[in-house]
Amino acid sequence: MFERKLADTNKVHQLLQHVYATSAPVVVYRIGRQKEDGRLRLLKVVMSIQFAQRDLLKKAHKLKTLCGAGGRPIFLRPSMPPEELAQYYENRRRNSPNQSQATNANATPLQQRKDTPMDQKN
Repeated sequence: MFERKLADTNKVHQLLQHVYATSAPVVVYRIGRQKEDGRLRLLKVVMSIQFAQRDLLKKAHKLKTLCGAGGRPIFLRPSMPPEELAQYYENRRRNSPNQSQATNANATPLQQRKDTPMDQKN
């Protein structure tokens, strides 16, 4: 157990170095119980001051170039109450580019222009 906690702390420090964080975390721990299906649990990182937390969340976009275990992407989000968390996941699901229908101008099929002749028979 100690080795796993040490590995988690080291990974968090690497992550913080990658985004050039302003301070080190106070506490790093896993949330929830260990699952039998082998899925990983979330890591909670507690920063020393609120400025450090906000600064880290602002720099989270830099994590697009860093992959976690098994090539999975790494996401950072603030700690939220259950109601806000449900809304957050609903908004993410709704705005996900993989699942949502295309709604921009390029999504409509091209229409034939009336001023362009289609077939010219000679």
